[in-house]
Amino acid sequence: MDADLRERLKLLSLRLHKRALELSHRSGDGDIATLMSAMAVIVETLGVLGEEVRIPRSGPSPE
Repeated sequence: MDADLRERLKLLSLRLHKRALELSHRSGDGDIATLMSAMAVIVETLGVLGEEVRIPRSGPSPE
């Protein structure tokens, strides 16, 4: 995952969190706000996983 894609994921996550917060203050939009927050967390997770996969490892993980 290149730096541009990671930056776009971060921006998307921030926008989703901001929009979810705006919706949570309106009556009746709580479910949509919760879904948008969950989507933002998923987008953040994709960015973290992309970072983890990008880091080369010298061998198998000890378990």
